[in-house]
Amino acid sequence: MTNKTKKPLFGDYTRWTTKEVVTRLNKFCESEEGANAKVSLAVPLGFTDGQTAFDIKKIDLVPNSIVGAPEKYRLIIVVQ
Repeated sequence: MTNKTKKPLFGDYTRWTTKEVVTRLNKFCESEEGANAKVSLAVPLGFTDGQTAFDIKKIDLVPNSIVGAPEKYRLIIVVQ
C-alpha cells in the first residue's frame, strides 16, 4: 500500500511578492472585462478561529454567476 501525499488544491506556491501580485492584476486590466470586474475573495476551506492572515493561492477572472448583476465578470482571489 502506497502512502500518497495530498496535493494542495491550487499548487504549492503560496507566497507571492507584491510585485508578482501587481503584475498579475495589471494583466487583468489589459482587457475591458478584467479592468471593470468586481473583486471577490474565496476561502475554499473556510475561516478558522483566530485566523487573521491568508496566503493567495490563485487569481482568476470568471463569468459572473450573480443573476441581475451589471458586471459580466468577477475577479476571484482564492486564499487559504
